[in-house]
Amino acid sequence: LLVKLQERDVQVKEALASEMAMRDQITKYSAKYDELHKSLASSNETFDRFKREIEKMNANMIKVERESRKWRSKFDEANKMLAGLVSEKKNMDELLAQKDRQLENLQKLCRTLQEQRVSLLQQLKQSAPEGDKSLESSAQSLESSPKSLESSPKSLETNANNTAEDPQLKQSAPEGDKSLESSAQSLESSPKSLETNANNTAEDLVH
Repeated sequence: LLVKLQERDVQVKEALASEMAMRDQITKYSAKYDELHKSLASSNETFDRFKREIEKMNANMIKVERESRKWRSKFDEANKMLAGLVSEKKNMDELLAQKDRQLENLQKLCRTLQEQRVSLLQQLKQSAPEGDKSLESSAQSLESSPKSLESSPKSLETNANNTAEDPQLKQSAPEGDKSLESSAQSLESSPKSLETNANNTAEDLVH
């Protein structure tokens, strides 16, 4: 009986020691569980914050994409407008070059008409006898119309026709005066040459 009691005491002591060890393990596991719970809570909080940031970033991305589409549309419109302006500038440059050529042709025509007017005026003065008032008045009428060359070739043609058909000028010319007759003939033929030059210049301007 005494031996059994001793064995029971040993078993009780072992059971108590085992219980103490298990309590220590429970305490350790409880501490670890608390740490794990805190870690999970912190992780959940971090996850929630990260989720909110993701949602915020998604909203920002949607906004940025919408603005990007808007700016892309504006960029395309600007490119189309730029292409239109480039084409318009090219057309304007071509038109300007054409107008420059027309201006140059008109200037050449004006210079040619001016030279012809000066030549006819000199011939008229050279062929005019001294004291001939009607011939001098015709020469003065030619001198007083230099602006008509710049405004229209038809005005010079009209002046030349009037001068060539002036009866006083024909009557004032003495018979057998070859220089005056040739001057009158040149005046009569000058409207046709002026008209031909004007027509040629007009055709050049059209082309």
